[in-house]
Amino acid sequence: LTAVTSNGTAVIAKVGIETGVSVGDAILVFAGSTAADFGLYIVASVSVADQLTLDRALAGSDADLSIAILADGVVIENSTNPLVTRLLIPDGTSAFPSIAAASAPSTGFFIPNANDIGVSLSGLDKWVFDLATFGATSAQGARIKSGTVDFNVPSVCPSAGDLDTGIGSAGSDMMTLVSGGVEGIRVSEANGEVSSIFGGTVVKTETGVSSTGASADITKASLDTNVSVGNAVQIFAGTTTGDYGLYIVQSTAGNTLTLDRTLAGTNADLSIVVIKDGVVIENSTNPLVSRIIVPSGSQAFPGWAIGDGTKGIYEASDDVLKVVFDAGNFWEFSKLRMGSANANGAAIDQTLASAVIPSLLPNKSDDNTGVGNANIDMLSLIAGGVEVVRHSEGNGEASSIFSATVKETITDATSEVGTNLLKAGENFLTTVSVGDAVQVYGGATAADFGLYNVQAVVDDENLTLDRAMTAVNTDVDFDILADGITIENSINSGIANLLLNGGVIYQKEITTPTALESQVNFFSKTDNDPYFQDGSGVEKQISVADYAGLVVDKNAVETTINLVNSYEKATIFDTDMPELISNGAHGTDDITIGATADYEISFGRSGQSPDGANKVFEYEVFQIAATEAVITGITNADPAVITFQAGHGFSNGNRIKILGVSTMTEVNNRIFTLADQSGDTFELTDDGGVSPGNDIDATGFAGAGTGGTAQLATKVNTHDHRKFAIQNDIGSFGQPGMAALTKDNTIELWVKGVT
Repeated sequence: LTAVTSNGTAVIAKVGIETGVSVGDAILVFAGSTAADFGLYIVASVSVADQLTLDRALAGSDADLSIAILADGVVIENSTNPLVTRLLIPDGTSAFPSIAAASAPSTGFFIPNANDIGVSLSGLDKWVFDLATFGATSAQGARIKSGTVDFNVPSVCPSAGDLDTGIGSAGSDMMTLVSGGVEGIRVSEANGEVSSIFGGTVVKTETGVSSTGASADITKASLDTNVSVGNAVQIFAGTTTGDYGLYIVQSTAGNTLTLDRTLAGTNADLSIVVIKDGVVIENSTNPLVSRIIVPSGSQAFPGWAIGDGTKGIYEASDDVLKVVFDAGNFWEFSKLRMGSANANGAAIDQTLASAVIPSLLPNKSDDNTGVGNANIDMLSLIAGGVEVVRHSEGNGEASSIFSATVKETITDATSEVGTNLLKAGENFLTTVSVGDAVQVYGGATAADFGLYNVQAVVDDENLTLDRAMTAVNTDVDFDILADGITIENSINSGIANLLLNGGVIYQKEITTPTALESQVNFFSKTDNDPYFQDGSGVEKQISVADYAGLVVDKNAVETTINLVNSYEKATIFDTDMPELISNGAHGTDDITIGATADYEISFGRSGQSPDGANKVFEYEVFQIAATEAVITGITNADPAVITFQAGHGFSNGNRIKILGVSTMTEVNNRIFTLADQSGDTFELTDDGGVSPGNDIDATGFAGAGTGGTAQLATKVNTHDHRKFAIQNDIGSFGQPGMAALTKDNTIELWVKGVT
């Protein structure tokens, strides 16, 4: 072409100049006004109609340039504008690379696209260099990127079609695995320590952070912002390279973070990254540990998950871990307890167990009820912080004691080869009673461990037990337990005992059991009577005739009935009567109840009518309350009015027994019925009915009564109603009945005339 225009730039122009021209073609300028522009150029771009942009600028402004356009040639260019010497060759193709060896003409370099260099192997396009990457030509092939690498910008990518996924760098000695521009795993090394963190989010990057040697603290203004306990801290720069590595935040306070281990150097130039919600695999030489640290997670997304992700472990709160299955809480671990996550589920307590502190809890919301340990080889069942059952074993001997109270714990006592225990300086007489249990659980001779019962308190410092101990020791440890039921299976005496220290044994009604050879049975049947059965099956009813619960001899003391409907107390007991009613005491006309229980009461009496008329009379057994109400006065009027001190608890219809009244002694040791209450004041009546028909007329008594006491008198289910004629001895009679009697009350037999 001739008459080509230039303007002192890299652009030359002429109508239609771009036709048939391609980037890379050579332009030879060989004529024109500016001889300095003569030479060889390369087409850099063909982007505007009627223009070509060359690879370097021309010097002159001309309209008379003559040029030649050459394609597919090899150009050797020695240019002083700029000063270069270069070889320009055609682009070539993968089949015919521009630079190739004579021995392998289909292997070499070619230009597949502008700004790309291809590498052909045996005519196949295999590798490519472009402005950003180098790697495999395939869209799925690996690439190395030329740009700046970062923790979330990979420089090595496994797929050319996914250049935001691959291997990046968070800093010196820190490699990251990046997916979709998000850091997934960070692997670091420092001072021989390799750590990895999976997932997580970078919440803070800081420089100029300070540390103090031999301390786990790092400090910088506002360092604690957005940082939480459990976050990972990556130290990757600073003066002390030995501190580079991965740490875990243990606590935050103001601008200070306390890490999980000590740093070595004192620095003010540390660079750190804080990452949350990551899984950390830490192989640390300071201290020497390998561990996995996971995020807290939640019930729906446990931090440590297994399988489909709905099963695993998470931190529900500080120092509380929960185990989930299918996103439901099932188990819970804390500093003090592990067990069911259910509020009322079972648990194992970390608390040191004792006789009253359980470590195995059937219901963790009731933490004073469960299984405890009184000492070695002793199991305690505890309810509400009270030891109810103690089961122990010693040398093959198993014993249990129910509902006992620990009176005393003795250490370093002396045992003899026999039944005695001695502890100098222990005043046993003030604490120990016959029948108490002795639990031996410590000492040199383990064969003597077990449960014994006190047979005698020899003196202040000696106890006699129910069976012999085997050795002499001075280091015997034991508990003294009272008021329990002991089941004792002893191989140290060849016996099995049930020892009941007070109380009542209740038996459910059954039919006659099957007899077992060499075994006896005690049982109750539907007739409310107890039975005994020997090993051959012979059954015997245990009745008053066979085994008397209370023996009362007849006596010749008469009780004269003076008033109709007025009770007279009968003198019924001999003074030599044995105390057979629950250790209760007795006089000649009453029995003091030694224990609250149900009792059967029966009596036998005879009577005569001396005045020639038919008579009707009744016998009644009364239970007299131990509690006494104070009488403040009784009027000698008709009716007699009695007044009590406040708090007496009486009401209309109550029967009372009166004692100790002064002046009006006629009312002492008699039973009356209260009527017409007005505050603390009542009218006294006899037992025939309600006031006013049976009021007590006291106008003939010695005078107004003062002082004295009254006790509630309650009929029990035992009485007899008889009618007989003049001078007719009706003979012995009686009627048994069951009565619920209360400890310390008394029972008394009273008689009244009905006609």
